[in-house]
Amino acid sequence: MTTRFPLSSHATADNIRNEFDRVVDRVMAPAMAFSMGLIDNLGLRSVPSLNIIERDDTLIIEAELPGLKQHQLTITITDDVLTISGHRTVSTIDQDDEVTMLRRERHDMKFERSVQLPEAVEYDKLDAVLADGVLTITMPKVKRACTRRIDVRN
Repeated sequence: MTTRFPLSSHATADNIRNEFDRVVDRVMAPAMAFSMGLIDNLGLRSVPSLNIIERDDTLIIEAELPGLKQHQLTITITDDVLTISGHRTVSTIDQDDEVTMLRRERHDMKFERSVQLPEAVEYDKLDAVLADGVLTITMPKVKRACTRRIDVRN
């Protein structure tokens, strides 16, 4: 399905400029994202978006993983580098059905994302929860990395 912008006597310079910007964004943005490694050769985002949150005694990582199930994820940690990897297979129709695909924007996805942790964490106390398309990994810091207040006496 193609969107067309008919030029008419009512077309303004702003309308034409907006349409031109939209076309350039559709062509250039994927090429730029591919060159930065943010999408794969099919134009799919190959890494999840992350938030890294630090508390006095805990690091928390939130990753957007829409459509993934628990069994499709692998989380590893080595030398204070956390790696989240996974895959999603999208099959909405039976391959034996004779259908005409009018538009296809959902694709299979495979990704791997590694981040260097800013603090050492307790490897044996990590907790990961996947709910509503968001993976939340809670990692207690090792005791030496915790901030403590020291009272000064006279």
